[in-house]
Amino acid sequence: LFSFAPDMAKSRDSAQQLKRLCDREPEIDSWSDTGDSVPDVVGKIEFHNVFFSYPTRRVPVLQGLNLDIAPGEFVALVGASGCGKSTTIALLERFYNTTLGTILIDGQDISKLKTRQYRTHIALVSQEPVLFSGTVRENITLGILDDVIEEKNIVEVCKAANIWDFIVGPRCASLHMNSTAD
Repeated sequence: LFSFAPDMAKSRDSAQQLKRLCDREPEIDSWSDTGDSVPDVVGKIEFHNVFFSYPTRRVPVLQGLNLDIAPGEFVALVGASGCGKSTTIALLERFYNTTLGTILIDGQDISKLKTRQYRTHIALVSQEPVLFSGTVRENITLGILDDVIEEKNIVEVCKAANIWDFIVGPRCASLHMNSTAD
């Protein structure tokens, strides 16, 4: 019995840490319905004097970022590793709150919007995209709350993202929009 005492102590500590983790209240509750409604998004994005440090590291990542992006405008975030490119996108997606400053979309502070509803209006297509198991259609519609999505809208999105020719091309013969498509 005494030979198992260290393992029992470790398992008790692990269980306590797991319970603390499960009992934590998230700073951003993506399932909450509190906040202002987001009926439609045009896409004007503004960062006003944004400061940010990750909660686990007190090293500042962003220090007074100011950025204005007009709807339809292309913007490239360029810089060395660790300069805040991914952090800027994570803040825009509401994975974190700013330490200081505000982020606006169409003049509305994103921290005051219904998070789940807000996230239905934005999406990230990363440089290294990942396909989850399922069809291309399922991957594209992942996260959309509507039950019915018109096929023409999916095709428009694919064309806008410059992936339509790849999807319907010969190199992608095994990946169909849905199980009935050729």
